[in-house]
Amino acid sequence: MHDKRNSEREIECLFLLKQRMNKNTSELQMELHQIIDQVQDNRILQAVHTILSSQVSIFAQTTDGRPLSKDGFDEMLEAGEEDIKAGRFISQKNLKEKIKTWREK
Repeated sequence: MHDKRNSEREIECLFLLKQRMNKNTSELQMELHQIIDQVQDNRILQAVHTILSSQVSIFAQTTDGRPLSKDGFDEMLEAGEEDIKAGRFISQKNLKEKIKTWREK
């Protein structure tokens, strides 16, 4: 009888596991959001973050909210550094003066 109960539990577990595996992406995302919202252990959240971050290419967002990949971010940094080396920048003091002229118009 004990073996029969174990077998039934195993079958039930396999059935539940198969159901979870058959969820579509949006169902899984919703469930993950709900689970993550309840996790309080920072180590677990860091581990989940590391795993999930490796699966997406969005590294940051532009000032207007567009997604930016790590490569795109690096390219923007390089372009900014090149601008600085080439003298294509304005000091904060000069920028404030320039903004004042905008307001006068």
